[in-house]
Amino acid sequence: MSLLESDRRDVPRRLQPKLVALLHLPANQLPLTGDADPLPEHRVAAVLASLGYPGFAHLARTRKLNPAELLARTLRRPHVEARLAKALPWVLVHYANLDGR
Repeated sequence: MSLLESDRRDVPRRLQPKLVALLHLPANQLPLTGDADPLPEHRVAAVLASLGYPGFAHLARTRKLNPAELLARTLRRPHVEARLAKALPWVLVHYANLDGR
C-alpha cells in the first residue's frame, strides 16, 4: 500500500474501478480500457445512465467508463442516434476536466 501511495507502484488495472468507486472519485479518474471500437447504442445509453445523465435515469446502470473514452467511442460510430448525440454535451459539462488534471 505504501508503494501505491508514494507512486512507486501502479495500481493494478483490475483494482482501479474499485478504488474510484470506494474513494468516490469522479469517473474521469477511471482508466481507459484501450478499446477504440465504437460502442453499441445500448451500451452508450447505459454508460450515460451510470454517469448520472438524467435523460437515461430509467435505464439499468452498467459499469462506468471514463467519460473521455465514452465520447471518443461514441463519436467513432458512423451514425449517432439523436437521443445519444443530445447527451454528449452534458458529458462535457459535467466532466470538463477530461485530461485528469
